Amino acid sequence: MGNKKEKEEVMPQYEYLSHDVMDNYYADILQKMALDRYRPDVVIALSRGGLDMGVKFSNYFGDIPLEPLVWQTRDGAESDKERLTDLLSKYQHKDILIVDDILDTGTTLKQIADAISDSKSFGVIDYAVAIENQDVDFEISYSSRTISRLEQEQWFVFPWENWWISNLDRNK
Repeated sequence: MGNKKEKEEVMPQYEYLSHDVMDNYYADILQKMALDRYRPDVVIALSRGGLDMGVKFSNYFGDIPLEPLVWQTRDGAESDKERLTDLLSKYQHKDILIVDDILDTGTTLKQIADAISDSKSFGVIDYAVAIENQDVDFEISYSSRTISRLEQEQWFVFPWENWWISNLDRNK
């Protein structure tokens, strides 16, 4: 075998997030929006990770529509560019808030931003995520928690991804 050391594979650290933790992230974002006197005209929630935040933000603001949008780069990559174009047309000249659970690699939101720039949308587009990877070159308008994938490789398990498993089982 010689003196060669085999490279150890680093396993990511798993962090199981509860609904309470996510709700605290959302409350933090809403507080930042209030300080900015920001109020969107519509919330576009990315399926699947942004749906929880989208529903809660739409309810919080009371009378603004929630528009789900299928756009994911994991778990069966799919992007509904036609629906995005339709939504941008429908809400032209409006303040649009696009929400997702995490800015991880930036691929999803960069694809959406590229599709938006290709359209002739004249509205204001803002982005909100619960968790923002600071190492990604993408401007997020609102986030709660900032991480660095360069400093720590971690994997988040969101509460909607395994709600059927009790907290006790998750922490074994």
